Amino acid sequence: MQALWVLIATFCSAVAFASVKASGTSYAFYEVCLVRSVYLLAVTTVLALYQQTSIKTRYSWLHLIRCVAGISATSLNIVAIQHIALGTAQTLFNTAPLFACAWVLLHRRLYTLKNYCLIVAVLFGFVGVYLVLQPSFDKDSFNFALCGLLAGITYGTAQLCLSKLGSINEPIHRTAFYYACAMLIYSVFLTGFFSCKSLIEIFFNPTMFLVGIFSVLAQLAQTQGWGKGKTLLCANLQFSAILFSVLFGWLFFDETFCPSTYCGIAVIILSETISIQIQYMQQTARRS
Repeated sequence: MQALWVLIATFCSAVAFASVKASGTSYAFYEVCLVRSVYLLAVTTVLALYQQTSIKTRYSWLHLIRCVAGISATSLNIVAIQHIALGTAQTLFNTAPLFACAWVLLHRRLYTLKNYCLIVAVLFGFVGVYLVLQPSFDKDSFNFALCGLLAGITYGTAQLCLSKLGSINEPIHRTAFYYACAMLIYSVFLTGFFSCKSLIEIFFNPTMFLVGIFSVLAQLAQTQGWGKGKTLLCANLQFSAILFSVLFGWLFFDETFCPSTYCGIAVIILSETISIQIQYMQQTARRS
């Protein structure tokens, strides 16, 4: 039952990004970040107060790296979504586990069969990335596709930081609070200098309202699912975000792909699933 919350989270996340897509390029990435940060900060503050979680931390540098990587990933992902197919952008964004696994492999001795299998799985995933990028983008679209891929790389860094924060028992609400605060400062600065829109125009636009509401719902559902569900199952279900995005792209934006793109999406999901299973087996073996 708890794993169902992960599906709800990925669905809500896909709706939020589909709303970003629906707004076109009329809203800059920093304006979208401003909406997301205000909603997230409000919710995380209430949750932190309810849980009586202190905001003091001994791991400020780790939080800083996580915030920089997470904000960069979100900004790049929004730019990619606004200019290329929703399904393609979200597939590239969800390559983050591949880069996280690749980073782990670079810092591990490669003398076990499971490590070699993990290398093969990661390389298999990058074949999928190549297949997704294979369709004939024009020069500008290809640059935006690279933004999506770079979003996956930076989000992989954020995931590693989150994993480290979790291993040292840093409260989830504190981590989310710092992220929301950092994104708010970042988006307020850029919006104040570059935006010509009023706050009413930004916050009361229907698509931006959907972005804020479904971003919060995704955050809450993800926290509930990952906090109570089985790690391996939750990680595998996380890739349903790609499928939801492809479906929404087809239903609402008339997006269709060539066979190689669909094949690449399937390869990425399969390779990431295998990689997560191998890492989970290794962690279980070390604990026992």
